[in-house]
Amino acid sequence: MPAETVPDLALDEELLQKLLPPYHVVLHNDDVHTFDEVARALNRVIGVSLKRGYEMADTVHNHGKCVVATCRKEQAEMYRERLEAYKLTVTIEPAA
Repeated sequence: MPAETVPDLALDEELLQKLLPPYHVVLHNDDVHTFDEVARALNRVIGVSLKRGYEMADTVHNHGKCVVATCRKEQAEMYRERLEAYKLTVTIEPAA
C-alpha cells in the first residue's frame, strides 16, 4: 500500500483563489439613508456589530463608498441583493 501524502495547503489555497476569487461588496453613499438605517441594514445583512455598522456608514459618508465585506462571488451577490432590498446602493467587484 502506498504511503499517504499530505496535501500542500498553500497550493490548495492558490487553487481555491483561482477557482473562487474573492469579491468586494461596496456600499455607496446616498443622501437618502440615515447612519442608523445603514448601520442596522449592515448588522442584519452582513452580521457586523452596530458599532462597526456606524463606522462603515461614516466611511461611506466621508469617502463616498466603503468595502463592507470581502467574500466569494455568490455570497457577495447575496449581500448585494439583500442590501438593495433596504434601498441601499451596492456593487460588487473583484478583490484582486
